[in-house]
Amino acid sequence: MTVISEFLERYTKEYDFYQEAAKICAQKCEGLLKHSGKRGIVTYRAKRLDSLQEKLFERNKEKSYKTIDEIYADIPDLAGVRISLFFPGDSLDVAKAVREEFRVTKEKEFPKDSSPPKYDKRFSGYAARHFRLNLSPKQLQPEQLRYSAANIEIQLASVLVLAWAEVEHDLVYKPLSGVLSSDEYAILDELNGLVLAGEIALERLQRSGNYRLGKSKEKFNNHYELAAYIFENLGKHAAGIPLGRVDVLLKYLQYIKEDKPEFLERIIRKLPKEPKDISISEQIVDSVISGNKDLYEKYEVIKREVEENNPYFEITFFTSRSREEKNIWDFLNIWIQLEKTIRENWSAISPHRGTPRAFSYSSLFECFHNDPDLFEKIQYVRRIRNKVVHGIEDVSIDEILKGKSVLESIIQDISNKLEIKSKPAKAIKQKKKK
Repeated sequence: MTVISEFLERYTKEYDFYQEAAKICAQKCEGLLKHSGKRGIVTYRAKRLDSLQEKLFERNKEKSYKTIDEIYADIPDLAGVRISLFFPGDSLDVAKAVREEFRVTKEKEFPKDSSPPKYDKRFSGYAARHFRLNLSPKQLQPEQLRYSAANIEIQLASVLVLAWAEVEHDLVYKPLSGVLSSDEYAILDELNGLVLAGEIALERLQRSGNYRLGKSKEKFNNHYELAAYIFENLGKHAAGIPLGRVDVLLKYLQYIKEDKPEFLERIIRKLPKEPKDISISEQIVDSVISGNKDLYEKYEVIKREVEENNPYFEITFFTSRSREEKNIWDFLNIWIQLEKTIRENWSAISPHRGTPRAFSYSSLFECFHNDPDLFEKIQYVRRIRNKVVHGIEDVSIDEILKGKSVLESIIQDISNKLEIKSKPAKAIKQKKKK
């Protein structure tokens, strides 16, 4: 038995494994698109046995496989997922989300990383990004952990390019009726030119829609419109910052009856500079709920309602386990007290006028940069708070208990500072009375 035959026999038994790995990956990609307000189609497959056999025989002419491991290393797409975007302009944002969601081991960009074409082309041909990756164990259920070992390839491109590439690949690289004529090659190249023109039209269509939504005064009909509005109004200021859970944000804005551009414009205008790991949606929510326990509680309910109707994505809740729930709410109550303390005493604490809507990294730095130890403590509990409120990742009971203790010491420190500041003023008043 040759090494290729041995590999194919083994793959036949593993086919269902790769099919399920591709399915899980596709579901997570569906979630990424849905929650970030990007439009597209996600498909998946395990590589067909006949297609794999043909590919191995062809590649063996150059590779001369000696072992099964060599074949596994050479074929990255036994499990494959394809993300076909409606708007090419979303490619960079979705690529960033893929890198954050999965363990990417290699990334290729076409046409830059393409091999030499089989015919002379006037147009650039296939334009896409390919990611070789594995599922992250922390994103999997216990019974799914074995699928983190599967090598998966994600192809990311516009729906137009992928449709053209499917036609070209079958005609040029898998010819069923002989080698194509020069005229047929020219027609394929012409079609590629039309596809590229179509992508330009799609980009213009997206810009036009974003501009219309940016000027609209009506309620947002869906989270796609909300995402487009945010993108249009933030523009370059949001470069490199993830959009976050726009679906949750819209539900929350609907709950507080502020799902109109007019309200969001006021929030966005005052968004502070944050580290890039805090998404735009989270920053907006923080601006709304700051210092209000009722709004914190409702935000948790909204998250749960959205997730119960979502088969693709998981998020951490902090009201699911009684012991943890009590400790977490104890922590949050103290955090809310801290927000109120800073807000009520902002003029005494900060050299800048105007109380911020939410206590961001930059606003807290304004207040406490002269006390590095206090500032570091605040940043420590703020990271715990963000994990808890936005479900970024699990938080242990030990973290919560330590966070509560640190929060209490922070409030005491701030109270002491305020008391010291108020004493000179009291002394002056007393002297005047005398």
